Amino acid sequence: MRGWLVSLLLLMLILSPAASADEKMVLVLHSYHPEMVWVTDISAGIGEVLGASTDPIQIRTEYMDTKRYESPAYLDQLAAMYRYKYHDDPPDCIIVADDAGLRFLLDYREELFPGIPIVFCGINHYDPLLIEGHSGITGVVEGVNIHDTLLLIRTLHPEMKRLVVINEESITGSQTLKTFHEVRSLIPGSVAVEYIEGESIPGIGDRVGSYGEGDVILLLALTNDPDGLAFIPHDRVGSYIAARTEAPVYGIFEYYLGDGVIGGVFFTGRDQGRIAADLARQILDGAHPDDLPIIEEVETKGIVDHRALVAHRIAPEQLPPGTAIINRPPPIVEIPMYILIILLIGGVFLVTIVLMKEAELQKQRGMEAELREREELYRGITERSFDPIVTIDPDRRVTYLSPSFQRVAGMTVPPAAGILLLEFIPDDDRERVSRAFDAILLGEKIEALTFPLLREDGTKAIIEATFFPMYKGGEIIGIQGLLRDITERMELISQQKEAFRQIEENITQLAILGDHIRNPLQVIEGYTILGNGEYAEEISDQVRRINDIVSRLDQGWIESENVRGFLKRHYAIDSDHEDEKH
Repeated sequence: MRGWLVSLLLLMLILSPAASADEKMVLVLHSYHPEMVWVTDISAGIGEVLGASTDPIQIRTEYMDTKRYESPAYLDQLAAMYRYKYHDDPPDCIIVADDAGLRFLLDYREELFPGIPIVFCGINHYDPLLIEGHSGITGVVEGVNIHDTLLLIRTLHPEMKRLVVINEESITGSQTLKTFHEVRSLIPGSVAVEYIEGESIPGIGDRVGSYGEGDVILLLALTNDPDGLAFIPHDRVGSYIAARTEAPVYGIFEYYLGDGVIGGVFFTGRDQGRIAADLARQILDGAHPDDLPIIEEVETKGIVDHRALVAHRIAPEQLPPGTAIINRPPPIVEIPMYILIILLIGGVFLVTIVLMKEAELQKQRGMEAELREREELYRGITERSFDPIVTIDPDRRVTYLSPSFQRVAGMTVPPAAGILLLEFIPDDDRERVSRAFDAILLGEKIEALTFPLLREDGTKAIIEATFFPMYKGGEIIGIQGLLRDITERMELISQQKEAFRQIEENITQLAILGDHIRNPLQVIEGYTILGNGEYAEEISDQVRRINDIVSRLDQGWIESENVRGFLKRHYAIDSDHEDEKH
């Protein structure tokens, strides 16, 4: 096992350098920074070609940002950074975009990238003298097609009276203006040419507001601001100027296109990137750069913005053949009548379904609202009920107890859900109540079930309960009960029974007492008659009076018996006593 792992590690060590060696590295050096549309278009074109290669190619990108910084000291710092990064990891080929980057490589090539092939793109006004004395360099020239842009302007604005040319004061601006002068003869002599050069973008915006009908504005090079704002984003320059003038605006670079600029004839950044990447791919495949001729003739494209055409009332039919239109609205498709009818019927059907569904939802929402109101009402009644209300699940566990249970059970804190109600019932009565629950879960209703309930302080409350089954979907899901505390009533009944028992005993004693009194009276009266003494008449009179009193006591006993019978018939308060007697 260990030998197999060692063999695998050795194989990986052998293969890894080979795989690394097979991968080629292309360094893309941009003169500017990545926020520029022109730069991103070139990168996209390079990625399309090299990304489609079957061979592994690593693309590394550097941005020189020379639109903002271009001093010799800054370039020296860039050279030092690139020397640090690529001295031990040099690229196999370099693609450089735009003039500043190419000039940088020509100045620092021997120090930084000796012998490494270079492919350039985006070079304006290319002069072969630029690379004279250097080998291993090829590329594609950008150029500007001012010639065809002027022809486009003439075609779309035959009534033009004045052409306003806006340009910057820079090397690029000077070269671009030179190219413009070379083709100026295309402008009719009746058209005045006015120049705005070297002004700030805000200053240009103020001036173009005075142009209008009969005027046309042409943007040449416009990226450097003399007021110190070194770079003006290309995708905002055209729209900034177009928004401040009534005159139609054209440009010689694709990145001017945006809100308001009509268009022009351009070399696109994506095409420049594709062509440069194709040359680099040939070099990686073994071709020598000196054997690949510099491509100076690149197809240009006329591109216009449909929104700007509409704003300036220019019909698409006026455009030269082959002109591309961007931001065109989707074409209007003519739909056959039968399809429209089907769509209409389908639409009506769908609307009907939606309305029916909405009505159903409204009804359901109303029912739900009514149900919530009823639930709140019943919950309020339950919460405020004097007698406790309880619900129990089939496992005999409490799922709800109304607040009044605390009063009955003498509790300071409500019991938690899930407790067993049987835990509050003494052992002697627990089995009887449990059997009642069994009967309820079988569908029976139990009324007047009496049982003691253990209070928190150890005393007992006497409960009279009514339990009935709870149903859902036709099935019994639990027990609901109403508990009534009858402790005071039971105590009162007990007191009444005790009082009645005492009364009954008193009545019985009264009857016996009458008999006991009459017997001695009869003896006394007999002796009086026999003796016929001095006080005989008076004693007989007192005996008769005592006998009358006893007679009245007998009459009271009879009336007490009547009261006793009434209580027995209507209140049954002597039932226990009767049980004792029987």
